[in-house]
Amino acid sequence: MEKKKQKKNEQKFIKGIVIHGEKIGRKLGFPTINIKPDKNQINAIEGVYACKISLAGNEDLYGILHYGSSPTFKREHKLIEVYVFDYESELYDKEVEVEFISYIRPTKKFSSKEEIIAQITKDVLNARDILKKRGAF
Repeated sequence: MEKKKQKKNEQKFIKGIVIHGEKIGRKLGFPTINIKPDKNQINAIEGVYACKISLAGNEDLYGILHYGSSPTFKREHKLIEVYVFDYESELYDKEVEVEFISYIRPTKKFSSKEEIIAQITKDVLNARDILKKRGAF
């Protein structure tokens, strides 16, 4: 199923500036960077992806990306949020390039904070496994 979804997704990269968000991921234990992409760049299927983050050409990081609305938090507008693995520095106002490496799952609505945390934990493990198999770590 992953390969089928990935074939339908034409998005490979986005470039943009890291902006301040609502800090929901931080409250869940998964702080994210929110990216304001360059205009007219998004042609992705909503969902969660394993991704690679490049910082101004000098450092590559890895993580999970969520692109889309957030039915759990009643947010209809679409955002790009990235949880960067093993990284603690601030990235606000920096330009980043994000590569969509592998589609993991669609956006979905959760019924509790615990359910979201459990799913994100699974997504992180899944993404790390995908990235490891591709030589990222």
